[in-house]
Amino acid sequence: LVLYSPGGLLTALEACIRRCGAVEEYKTSPDFLNVYLEYASLVAQPGDIFRYMEAQGIGQEFAKFFEAKAEYLEGAGSLKGALETYQQGIEAMAFPVERLRRRVAALQHRLAARSGEELGAAAEAAADENGRQATRQFGLSVQGSTRFLAAPRPAQAPQ
Repeated sequence: LVLYSPGGLLTALEACIRRCGAVEEYKTSPDFLNVYLEYASLVAQPGDIFRYMEAQGIGQEFAKFFEAKAEYLEGAGSLKGALETYQQGIEAMAFPVERLRRRVAALQHRLAARSGEELGAAAEAAADENGRQATRQFGLSVQGSTRFLAAPRPAQAPQ
């Protein structure tokens, strides 16, 4: 087997999976999990590999499986799916479960930061839209900014 190129490695991993996949003891082997995770990192549709692994019970007792799947989902834009995957691993008490708890906290922190950024952008957009509405309503735009007329101040008596 040629292992010099990603294609050669992919071929070798596929051969390993075919030969060892029927052996029941390997489903709980961290080494076999590593083979599958490496394989998933090289294929076009890793989600299919993760679904197959779940259906076959491969690597389900290891946090590493749930971390890899959640990273894939997050990279694909499914933050909710990533969070659910971490929660599944925690519920299954995948070893070491504390790593999954830390990953959940980090993901929740990223979600909160992202939500804050989105809220800030939405507020800016709303403020900009309000400014444009005022400009249309009052026709008071000056060099891109909106100016509102203030009520005239009463004249002060000289002292």
